[in-house]
Amino acid sequence: MKKIFSIVLILSFLTSCILPDHPDDSNCPPNNGSYLFSFPLEILPTNSTYNVGDTIDISARIYNPFYDYSTEKYYNLNNFPIIFQFHISNNQYSNFDLNEAFVFIVSPTFEPSVVNSSTYGRYLELESVRFANNFYFFEFKVILLKSGSYKFSPQTILPYGEMPGKYYFEGKCYDNGINFYVDILGASAENLNIMVN
Repeated sequence: MKKIFSIVLILSFLTSCILPDHPDDSNCPPNNGSYLFSFPLEILPTNSTYNVGDTIDISARIYNPFYDYSTEKYYNLNNFPIIFQFHISNNQYSNFDLNEAFVFIVSPTFEPSVVNSSTYGRYLELESVRFANNFYFFEFKVILLKSGSYKFSPQTILPYGEMPGKYYFEGKCYDNGINFYVDILGASAENLNIMVN
Protein backbone atom coordinates (compact mmCIF):
# COMPACT_ATOMS: atom_id res chain seq x y z
CA MET A 1 0.00 0.00 0.00
CA LYS A 2 2.88 2.34 0.86
CA LYS A 3 4.47 1.58 -2.54
CA ILE A 4 1.25 2.43 -4.37
CA PHE A 5 0.90 5.67 -2.41
CA SER A 6 4.53 6.58 -3.16
CA ILE A 7 4.02 5.93 -6.88
CA VAL A 8 0.90 8.14 -6.92
CA LEU A 9 2.82 10.96 -5.23
CA ILE A 10 5.69 10.65 -7.70
CA LEU A 11 3.33 10.66 -10.71
CA SER A 12 1.50 13.70 -9.34
CA PHE A 13 4.79 15.55 -8.90
CA LEU A 14 6.00 14.66 -12.41
CA THR A 15 2.68 15.71 -13.93
CA SER A 16 2.82 19.08 -12.21
CA CYS A 17 6.35 19.61 -13.55
CA ILE A 18 5.68 18.51 -17.13
CA LEU A 19 2.25 19.96 -17.87
CA PRO A 20 2.10 23.76 -18.39
CA ASP A 21 0.01 25.87 -16.10
CA HIS A 22 -3.39 26.69 -17.57
CA PRO A 23 -5.05 30.02 -16.84
CA ASP A 24 -8.22 29.99 -14.80
CA ASP A 25 -11.52 29.69 -16.65
CA SER A 26 -12.20 33.43 -16.37
CA ASN A 27 -9.58 33.94 -19.09
CA CYS A 28 -11.34 31.56 -21.49
CA PRO A 29 -13.95 32.85 -23.98
CA PRO A 30 -17.44 31.52 -23.19
CA ASN A 31 -18.85 28.46 -24.97
CA ASN A 32 -15.37 27.45 -26.13
CA GLY A 33 -15.37 30.41 -28.52
CA SER A 34 -12.48 32.49 -29.86
CA TYR A 35 -10.74 35.55 -28.49
CA LEU A 36 -12.00 38.56 -30.42
CA PHE A 37 -9.75 41.59 -30.94
CA SER A 38 -10.52 44.73 -32.93
CA PHE A 39 -8.16 46.19 -35.52
CA PRO A 40 -8.88 49.95 -35.90
CA LEU A 41 -8.51 51.25 -39.44
CA GLU A 42 -8.56 54.83 -40.72
CA ILE A 43 -9.37 55.87 -44.30
CA LEU A 44 -8.67 59.50 -45.22
CA PRO A 45 -9.94 61.83 -46.51
CA THR A 46 -13.48 60.92 -45.50
CA ASN A 47 -15.30 61.45 -48.77
CA SER A 48 -17.80 59.22 -50.48
CA THR A 49 -17.08 60.82 -53.87
CA TYR A 50 -13.65 61.24 -55.45
CA ASN A 51 -12.13 62.26 -58.75
CA VAL A 52 -9.76 60.30 -60.94
CA GLY A 53 -6.24 61.07 -59.73
CA ASP A 54 -7.22 61.49 -56.06
CA THR A 55 -5.24 59.68 -53.37
CA ILE A 56 -6.69 57.83 -50.37
CA ASP A 57 -4.57 57.19 -47.27
CA ILE A 58 -5.22 53.97 -45.34
CA SER A 59 -3.52 53.28 -42.03
CA ALA A 60 -3.78 51.47 -38.71
CA ARG A 61 -2.00 51.84 -35.38
CA ILE A 62 -2.86 49.44 -32.57
CA TYR A 63 -1.29 49.65 -29.12
CA ASN A 64 -0.78 46.90 -26.60
CA PRO A 65 -2.61 45.69 -24.61
CA PHE A 66 -5.45 44.51 -26.85
CA TYR A 67 -9.00 44.43 -25.49
CA ASP A 68 -10.73 41.07 -25.96
CA TYR A 69 -14.49 41.34 -26.49
CA SER A 70 -15.08 37.71 -25.49
CA THR A 71 -13.54 37.75 -22.02
CA GLU A 72 -13.72 41.56 -21.58
CA LYS A 73 -10.07 41.62 -20.54
CA TYR A 74 -6.83 43.08 -21.86
CA TYR A 75 -3.95 40.99 -23.21
CA ASN A 76 -0.51 41.76 -24.61
CA LEU A 77 -0.07 40.41 -28.14
CA ASN A 78 3.61 40.62 -29.04
CA ASN A 79 4.94 39.94 -32.55
CA PHE A 80 1.83 38.20 -33.85
CA PRO A 81 2.07 37.45 -37.61
CA ILE A 82 -0.94 39.58 -38.55
CA ILE A 83 -1.79 39.78 -42.25
CA PHE A 84 -3.92 42.61 -43.66
CA GLN A 85 -6.01 42.18 -46.81
CA PHE A 86 -7.65 45.00 -48.75
CA HIS A 87 -10.35 43.72 -51.09
CA ILE A 88 -11.93 46.03 -53.70
CA SER A 89 -15.00 45.17 -55.72
CA ASN A 90 -16.70 47.10 -58.48
CA ASN A 91 -20.37 47.69 -57.66
CA GLN A 92 -21.25 47.79 -61.38
CA TYR A 93 -19.09 45.02 -62.87
CA SER A 94 -18.21 41.64 -61.39
CA ASN A 95 -14.98 41.49 -63.37
CA PHE A 96 -12.63 44.43 -63.52
CA ASP A 97 -8.88 44.85 -63.67
CA LEU A 98 -7.64 46.04 -60.28
CA ASN A 99 -4.38 47.31 -61.76
CA GLU A 100 -6.23 49.50 -64.28
CA ALA A 101 -8.41 51.11 -61.61
CA PHE A 102 -5.95 51.62 -58.74
CA VAL A 103 -2.29 52.14 -57.94
CA PHE A 104 -1.07 51.06 -54.50
CA ILE A 105 1.86 52.87 -52.91
CA VAL A 106 3.19 50.67 -50.12
CA SER A 107 6.51 50.44 -48.34
CA PRO A 108 8.36 47.16 -49.01
CA THR A 109 8.61 46.88 -45.21
CA PHE A 110 5.04 45.54 -45.15
CA GLU A 111 5.78 42.88 -47.80
CA PRO A 112 2.91 43.90 -50.12
CA SER A 113 1.59 41.80 -52.99
CA VAL A 114 -1.45 41.75 -55.24
CA VAL A 115 -3.05 38.34 -54.83
CA ASN A 116 -5.05 36.79 -57.65
CA SER A 117 -7.64 34.51 -56.03
CA SER A 118 -10.20 32.43 -57.91
CA THR A 119 -12.60 32.96 -54.99
CA TYR A 120 -12.01 36.62 -54.05
CA GLY A 121 -10.52 38.07 -57.22
CA ARG A 122 -7.49 40.35 -57.02
CA TYR A 123 -6.70 42.16 -53.77
CA LEU A 124 -3.84 43.82 -51.96
CA GLU A 125 -2.22 41.84 -49.16
CA LEU A 126 0.28 43.10 -46.59
CA GLU A 127 2.13 40.03 -45.42
CA SER A 128 3.85 41.80 -42.55
CA VAL A 129 1.98 44.20 -40.26
CA ARG A 130 4.87 45.68 -38.29
CA PHE A 131 5.24 45.43 -34.51
CA ALA A 132 7.56 47.99 -32.86
CA ASN A 133 7.60 50.08 -29.67
CA ASN A 134 4.70 48.04 -28.29
CA PHE A 135 2.26 48.71 -31.15
CA TYR A 136 1.31 47.34 -34.57
CA PHE A 137 1.09 49.61 -37.57
CA PHE A 138 0.88 49.84 -41.34
CA GLU A 139 0.03 52.46 -43.92
CA PHE A 140 -0.36 52.73 -47.66
CA LYS A 141 -1.90 54.95 -50.34
CA VAL A 142 -4.40 54.19 -53.08
CA ILE A 143 -4.41 56.35 -56.22
CA LEU A 144 -7.71 56.28 -58.14
CA LEU A 145 -7.24 55.79 -61.87
CA LYS A 146 -10.66 54.87 -63.22
CA SER A 147 -14.18 56.21 -62.66
CA GLY A 148 -16.76 53.89 -61.18
CA SER A 149 -18.51 52.74 -58.02
CA TYR A 150 -16.35 50.65 -55.69
CA LYS A 151 -16.58 48.85 -52.37
CA PHE A 152 -13.64 48.42 -49.97
CA SER A 153 -13.61 45.27 -47.82
CA PRO A 154 -10.63 45.29 -45.43
CA GLN A 155 -9.87 42.33 -43.20
CA THR A 156 -7.12 40.98 -40.97
CA ILE A 157 -6.17 37.33 -40.65
CA LEU A 158 -3.58 35.06 -39.08
CA PRO A 159 -1.67 32.65 -41.35
CA TYR A 160 -3.31 29.61 -39.75
CA GLY A 161 -6.67 31.18 -39.06
CA GLU A 162 -8.16 30.68 -35.61
CA MET A 163 -6.31 27.38 -35.11
CA PRO A 164 -6.35 26.70 -31.34
CA GLY A 165 -2.92 26.12 -29.86
CA LYS A 166 -1.05 27.67 -32.79
CA TYR A 167 -0.69 31.11 -31.22
CA TYR A 168 -0.12 31.96 -27.61
CA PHE A 169 -0.11 35.04 -25.39
CA GLU A 170 0.17 35.31 -21.64
CA GLY A 171 -3.11 34.31 -20.00
CA LYS A 172 -4.48 32.56 -23.11
CA CYS A 173 -6.44 29.34 -22.79
CA TYR A 174 -4.74 26.78 -25.01
CA ASP A 175 -7.84 25.33 -26.69
CA ASN A 176 -9.38 28.63 -27.81
CA GLY A 177 -8.74 30.31 -31.16
CA ILE A 178 -7.96 33.95 -31.94
CA ASN A 179 -9.90 36.20 -34.28
CA PHE A 180 -9.48 39.81 -35.43
CA TYR A 181 -12.08 42.08 -36.98
CA VAL A 182 -11.52 45.42 -38.69
CA ASP A 183 -13.05 48.38 -36.86
CA ILE A 184 -13.44 51.36 -39.20
CA LEU A 185 -12.79 54.51 -37.20
CA GLY A 186 -15.32 57.34 -37.11
CA ALA A 187 -16.32 58.86 -40.43
CA SER A 188 -13.92 56.52 -42.25
CA ALA A 189 -16.81 54.05 -42.43
CA GLU A 190 -18.31 56.26 -45.11
CA ASN A 191 -15.36 55.37 -47.33
CA LEU A 192 -16.18 51.71 -47.67
CA ASN A 193 -18.41 52.55 -50.63
CA ILE A 194 -17.00 55.24 -52.91
CA MET A 195 -17.82 56.85 -56.24
CA VAL A 196 -14.96 57.90 -58.51
CA ASN A 197 -15.88 60.54 -61.13
